[in-house]
Amino acid sequence: VGGPGAIFWMWISALFGMASSFIEATLSQIFKEKDGVHHLFDDVRKKHVTILQVTHDKSEIEKANKIFEVKKAFLDEKRSCQ
Repeated sequence: VGGPGAIFWMWISALFGMASSFIEATLSQIFKEKDGVHHLFDDVRKKHVTILQVTHDKSEIEKANKIFEVKKAFLDEKRSCQ
């Protein structure tokens, strides 16, 4: 089903992934805030925030909450087995 064309596109997608990761890391160092803490609502008060940034930050918060819930459920289950 794949073939040489699939490998080519895998390499292309890998290059885009590496480039976007490098750019994100570089920009985060350039625009780093002094206090080291990124506050979503402080950015919302500023006028230069975009919908994409708010959506991205909200999804990151939801991911962190989900990881915490899974970890808590795992630990609760582990304690109940003892």
